[in-house]
Amino acid sequence: MLVVPFSSLSLLARNPSRIRFLLAASAARVACLAMSASPQPAATVSVEYAKSGRSTCKGCSGAIASGALRLGATTPDPRGYDATKWYHVACFPSASHPLGPVESINGFDSIKEDDREELLHELEKNRKRGQTVVSPSEEPSPKKVKSQMSPSAEGLSDKASVSVEYAKSGRSTCKGCTENIAKGTLRLGASFHDPRGFENTKWYHVACFPTSSYPVFPVENINGFDSIEDHDREKLQELKENDDNAADHLKKEMVHGLGGSKEVSEKNPEEVKNHNSKSDKTVNPLDKPSPKKVKAHMSLTAKGVSEKASVLVEYAKSGRSTCKGCNENIAKGALRLGASAHDPRGYDSTKWYHVACFPASSYPVFPVENLQGFDSIKNDDREKLRELEENYKSDGNAADRSSEPNLKEEMVDSIGISKEGAAKNLEEVKLSAGNNRIHPVISFSVSDINKDYKGATLPTQWKAFKTVIFREQEDGLHASAKIAAFDFDGCLAKTSVRIIGADKWSLQHKSIPEKLKSLYNDGYKLVIFTNESNIDRWKNKRQEAVDSKVGRLDNFIGCVKVPIQVFIACGLGKGKGTPDDPYRKPNPGMWWLMAQHFNSGIEIDMDKSFYVGDAAGRDNDHSDADIEFAKAIGLKFHVPEEYFGP
Repeated sequence: MLVVPFSSLSLLARNPSRIRFLLAASAARVACLAMSASPQPAATVSVEYAKSGRSTCKGCSGAIASGALRLGATTPDPRGYDATKWYHVACFPSASHPLGPVESINGFDSIKEDDREELLHELEKNRKRGQTVVSPSEEPSPKKVKSQMSPSAEGLSDKASVSVEYAKSGRSTCKGCTENIAKGTLRLGASFHDPRGFENTKWYHVACFPTSSYPVFPVENINGFDSIEDHDREKLQELKENDDNAADHLKKEMVHGLGGSKEVSEKNPEEVKNHNSKSDKTVNPLDKPSPKKVKAHMSLTAKGVSEKASVLVEYAKSGRSTCKGCNENIAKGALRLGASAHDPRGYDSTKWYHVACFPASSYPVFPVENLQGFDSIKNDDREKLRELEENYKSDGNAADRSSEPNLKEEMVDSIGISKEGAAKNLEEVKLSAGNNRIHPVISFSVSDINKDYKGATLPTQWKAFKTVIFREQEDGLHASAKIAAFDFDGCLAKTSVRIIGADKWSLQHKSIPEKLKSLYNDGYKLVIFTNESNIDRWKNKRQEAVDSKVGRLDNFIGCVKVPIQVFIACGLGKGKGTPDDPYRKPNPGMWWLMAQHFNSGIEIDMDKSFYVGDAAGRDNDHSDADIEFAKAIGLKFHVPEEYFGP
């Protein structure tokens, strides 16, 4: 009933439209009252595959992925249409809707057979859980759902299942240390049922995994154990030793799990003992550990951690590096020591120190004569390093011997260069073309990496180091002792130097995608080494040259659908007034850059590795760069038509 004050009647009489508005508003209020007062009709339940990713589950408030199986509860709305609330199958409030036989659900006959079985299974689980009845028009409060999670978590760790895998991206966060888990890093996951109706997995670095809280042993029974590499299986087997005698190998596990990117630090042994006692305490799988406690846990040092690192000595090339010991800049030309360890992003990271700040007890630095670059420094600086060794020994400590060969002496003996020449920059002297007797040492640091190349912007996945542009490690690309290496232009792809454009290419051979997938499945790491001097030569069109080359490579990798590591040598060949670029084929610089800094420290099996290229020095070949590149390294060589077929 519409009640209007008497004083307003005269106004309404002069304005009939106001009367119509008030009547409409009153009708809307009546409809709303009817909706809340009248009993809700029974919902009609249907099942289907989500047509898009826009719908939201009314149970967990999460998005329902496109193509995912979903259940809908449809009720007539008093406003004259039907309203459907969508749910994940596991989130469906079956206690609220009288389903009857599952086979009678609308759409049941149109879904796949295995999805029918899943539907029966999940709905049965829902009934057994005895969910609280919820009105079909009522959405559960996310806060209530979350508040139900912690009481029910008690004892969940016994029911959790543990899995191991390589991180598919860099987006996951370790629940132990709250740091990101790098893409491709070995990680452990604890999965258990979430009260909201789905499986919840908490990911950890191997070193951060709370072994006392989950059924992780025997490690051979962990889901995914058979799909990881042998050396990573050994890491997990050592995890058992850590559980029995914690902290003895803890830091070793952490450095391996993080790809060797964490800085080694010395801690009081008493802290290690404290950690051992604390690590036995059970952690609730839904609790979030204190970041401070975890960081303290991560900083613990274990015996043998840094034995995997390599140490080099050189004069600082600029004043940009910072000493990791005192946090002060290292002046240009000052003597510095570097500890190189593998970075989870796919290359080796070097931490630089003043000589006086170097943590000699943490790295294989003695005897100093075996340090990489020792023979290239001045005599008085050599004496400084010898004093460092004497001071260290006088403290009663034992130093591990480095197994690194004396590379400079080998160079002097094998190619007859002078001592003065051997003291020059490593790249200038060691990366000589066509010398397959020497393994050059390439100094590489994260600070040397650039996001652009001489003013040309690089796509997100691409970075530059000196005259090389490289593609960062992607999901599925793993280090390997077996390397299948290829040239790009004229070998994998038909291209023309006169035509630019990311789409101006085609497959050189139809069998290439299948052949590359077969190699990848056999455990090979696929690598492309390609020259592109136009990037350096076209100073006014450098961006076009970069976009064209990088775009073709990205499109090629997308076409063959296998992860591939790529190195582009942009420098020029030897000419008048132009020195020969050490990374440009046939010089082997790109290979040694990959082998030393982009293969996780795994030694390459030269008998099982090979290189395929079209520049073999034949009558119609444009050069012999590819075959000479293979000879300089000592790789088996194939031409494309021989390897891929006609």
